Amino acid sequence: MKVLIVDDDILYLQSIRDEVHWGTLSVEKVYTASCAADAKTLLETGRIDLLITDIEMPGKSGLNLIHWCKEKGLSCLVIILSSFPDFSYAQQAIALGVSAYLLKTADKTVLEKMIQRAAAQILRQREENPEKMEVRQPYQIEQIRYYVSEHITEEISRDALAEYVGFTPDYLSAYFKKETGTTLSNYISNEKIQFAQRMLLQTDLPVSVIAQNLGFESSSYFTALFRKKTGMTPREYRKNRGLVL
Repeated sequence: MKVLIVDDDILYLQSIRDEVHWGTLSVEKVYTASCAADAKTLLETGRIDLLITDIEMPGKSGLNLIHWCKEKGLSCLVIILSSFPDFSYAQQAIALGVSAYLLKTADKTVLEKMIQRAAAQILRQREENPEKMEVRQPYQIEQIRYYVSEHITEEISRDALAEYVGFTPDYLSAYFKKETGTTLSNYISNEKIQFAQRMLLQTDLPVSVIAQNLGFESSSYFTALFRKKTGMTPREYRKNRGLVL
């Protein structure tokens, strides 16, 4: 696996390059760049498997760099590093399919665990058949799923969702239950918890920040619902999957 680290903070860049135990992480080569322009040159000329990038950089941000990779058809996995626990950045990063969103204050062992996880994912992708049949659902169900995913951090109103799809609220509930076998409210709760699971595993944002930004009235209610859906608290879930903070 070949890794590219991008950060305009040279001292931090060097600390990652020198302190991470690359030899135990299936990494063959580590490249570095201090700006997006240099990173693009390396990404175009070398087969980079994993991109580790700062999100706040002069000129082009880490998110811009990820968008550029997607436009170029580059399939490298991405770990984002940030100086601030900004939920909106983390949400955008997860939506872009990054492997992890970490704060720079995190211990290097946490970064190593995320690199190890990325290496395992890369191996699976190489072994799996990429051609899979996609089962499409009725258009209105796809509309509902899209709306929920786009408003996952908000309190989702049934009336607003019904207006978006073109149904009455009561018909929306009946239609969704008939087509999916579950209630609309249960689906929305499940989607929020699944998004929270990705945040817990792919970022090191505090549980309270995740709960607040997913529209839960309190951390205690979020924890109770999370336990009901998964059988464990958010902190237990994060710890059991190897990210101990």
